[in-house]
Amino acid sequence: MDEILCLQNTVYLTLDTCYSSSMTSTGQCRIAPIIMCIQDSSQLYDFTVKILFKLHHALPHSTLEGHRERFYNQFKL
Repeated sequence: MDEILCLQNTVYLTLDTCYSSSMTSTGQCRIAPIIMCIQDSSQLYDFTVKILFKLHHALPHSTLEGHRERFYNQFKL
């Protein structure tokens, strides 16, 4: 999951540095790999959310604080 998010950031950075838009053909070629990454990572995201909910029901709130912070940092809205 971390590697997929890193790839996404790298692709977005190349768009920013080249002043490309995601609406141009060059921009579309650069963002195309992200579609597959989103499809691959969506199930990982779903499993992570389900596991965190189950763990929160079974463990004290403070035990999972580090995991919760990492999850929030990765998936900011």
